Amino acid sequence: LFDCIECGSCDVVCPSHIPLTSYFRYAKSEIWAARRERQRAEISRRRFEAHKERADAVEAERQARLAKKTKALEASGDAASRKSLIDDIVAKAKARTDGEATTDQDAQKGDNLEAEKDSR
Repeated sequence: LFDCIECGSCDVVCPSHIPLTSYFRYAKSEIWAARRERQRAEISRRRFEAHKERADAVEAERQARLAKKTKALEASGDAASRKSLIDDIVAKAKARTDGEATTDQDAQKGDNLEAEKDSR
């Protein structure tokens, strides 16, 4: 099929008047389209695999850091120091969430005041 140079001679001499050149062009374009699609799929597959490898590496690094911290915490001493460390972390988290809640409430109050002004 790819040896055809699409000169059109076969169309002229065909006793059945079959447009062979048109069929050959169509077949070639379909083959090329399939090749392009396979190439795109291959590129996408490689890109996905690279992304997966990067994500796995990040997850492994995170797990290693967590294991290191856990080991250091276990080796650091008694339960009282661990308890105070955990309490400090919880207190900081609560302070952050309370600050966010206050900001959200203030914003909501401001919206309510604007709505009241607009309704008057």
